[in-house]
Amino acid sequence: MEIAAAGGHNIILIGPPGSGKTMLAKRLPSILPPMTLKEALETTKIHSVAGKIKDAGLMSQRPFRSPHHTASSSVNLKDEVLNHRII
Repeated sequence: MEIAAAGGHNIILIGPPGSGKTMLAKRLPSILPPMTLKEALETTKIHSVAGKIKDAGLMSQRPFRSPHHTASSSVNLKDEVLNHRII
């Protein structure tokens, strides 16, 4: 997971119930590398245009979405379209 997080790669977690997949997924944001100034500015711009900024500062944490495992693809796509997250 460290290599995937550092390199910005996708991760798929497969295993039986109770093997720790959800625990690992919830902890992934804590091992993501810090954003560069360029990434922070770009992320702040996108969230500002979308109306998602809660305070007036520069975003310093990477955005991370964790959809529920029972959510269907159509629900996730609807969420993307309604929240203007398709870029």
